[in-house]
Amino acid sequence: LRRADLFIATRSAGILSFEFKYVTPRRIPSRDLSARQIRQYLRRHEASVLVVYAGQPASKKLRGALEDIRKRVRSPRALVVAIQGPPVEFKIRS
Repeated sequence: LRRADLFIATRSAGILSFEFKYVTPRRIPSRDLSARQIRQYLRRHEASVLVVYAGQPASKKLRGALEDIRKRVRSPRALVVAIQGPPVEFKIRS
């Protein structure tokens, strides 16, 4: 597994790791991979945050996936959140 996307070091809380995932409409993040990543970060850091950015309001399917990830991690030091904003358009230049 890879390193987190962002680390923040604090004097009082130690190292906090942040993982950001973008999900396209009608998609959800991998439950297994996401939970595994969070658990990996928690072995080395004080806390870990998974931020899932959705280009549409969170569907029932996405909310269920995030709840499943929380249950798989089962740690008070982990936070799994969803934020919503405009869809991100990826344009590949040739």
